[in-house]
Amino acid sequence: MVQGDISKALSSKALKLIGKYSYGMYVLHPFVISWLLTTGITYSIFGLFTCIILTCVAAGLSWFLLEKRFLTFKRRFEYDSRPQSHSNTGQRLTAGVSR
Repeated sequence: MVQGDISKALSSKALKLIGKYSYGMYVLHPFVISWLLTTGITYSIFGLFTCIILTCVAAGLSWFLLEKRFLTFKRRFEYDSRPQSHSNTGQRLTAGVSR
């Protein structure tokens, strides 16, 4: 029963939305923090919530204006999404040694 609840929680719309914009949040949050500090907003609860909101807005804009367009290029390239096996069965790894 617990596994079903965890699966349901992890597939929620809120987490999917956060996942969609998470890269933009990761990349843009230092710039948002830096800008907020130059405007005089200090480390406080108000500053924290302002930073979160502005980071989410910036990430959303970044996704719609940039990332969404670049993701369309994925269709032009073939790739295999299956994990690659890195086992060297029967082979010896020799770095820089020629035989």
